[in-house]
Amino acid sequence: MRIPVLCYHNISRAPYFNVKRRSLHTTPLNFYLQMKLLHILGYKGLSVSDAWDYLMGKKFGKVVVLTFDDGYYDNFKNALPILKKFNFSATLFVVSDLIGSYNKWYYKEANMIKPLMNEDEIKIWIDSGMEIGSHTRTHPILTNLKEKELEDEIINSKEILERKFKVEIKHFCYPYGKYNDLVVSVVKKANYLSAWTLDRGRFKVGDDILRGKRINIPKDANIIRFYIKLFTSYEEKRALSIVQTIL
Repeated sequence: MRIPVLCYHNISRAPYFNVKRRSLHTTPLNFYLQMKLLHILGYKGLSVSDAWDYLMGKKFGKVVVLTFDDGYYDNFKNALPILKKFNFSATLFVVSDLIGSYNKWYYKEANMIKPLMNEDEIKIWIDSGMEIGSHTRTHPILTNLKEKELEDEIINSKEILERKFKVEIKHFCYPYGKYNDLVVSVVKKANYLSAWTLDRGRFKVGDDILRGKRINIPKDANIIRFYIKLFTSYEEKRALSIVQTIL
């Protein structure tokens, strides 16, 4: 059984000029149409925790896992009402030290400042039936860090979020999708149940849950491409072709 685990970033219209990473934006209309398609097809959009028994092969059904990286305010403003409309849940991976701030890790490179949710907005997100997970303290490239630095980013972010929001933080997401064996070992040490990459493909029951594959939903994913990415072997074939190119 293969389960699509979707990765979103911004749910807003991309700026038109002089910015990079426009592909990280999904318009509210496109997001609505994508969620409506799942609903029409009989699929349930679920957070990682709500989908856990499906990911573990204990339950079977038509589910898609919904994740949002970084904790942007536009997720609260634009995505949350749509998720509630369809009675879906989702996991928001929060950068713990930048709550209420902005995308400090790449705003200069992208020439674009994007505000992040504040504490009150994250509390409303949780109270609405959604979930939060950890995306480190400051969103660094983890493969560049030493073990002590990794522990600070990975373990302490979990403790900060649990203390601040009084919820158990069970799931982790690698910034930029970058990880190695040392990074994964620290994630395991922190007692996360799962950790999610940007490796392409649908999650297959039995896959390494600390190296979970996801399907990135880019700006230009119209409804046909969205369907193909989720419900055909397209992502697995693309991942294989990339590996073959490298080799």
